Amino acid sequence: KPGGAAEIWLDRPAAKGQTRVLLFSQGEFTSKDAAKVTTRKESDTWYVTVDGKEVYMIPDAMILGG
Repeated sequence: KPGGAAEIWLDRPAAKGQTRVLLFSQGEFTSKDAAKVTTRKESDTWYVTVDGKEVYMIPDAMILGG
């Protein structure tokens, strides 16, 4: 699995003033609050879906630097 590790803080689009914290480790995303996370990767961008409602596009450079 790809290397790198990150803790990514994001503004939640449907919940003003709330954040979503995604964790990346060992090539997988999880959510700090244990929400259901599904992913797919296209080229150098991860599409991360949380609880089937929130979708975030996260480039490899955010995780690995670059």
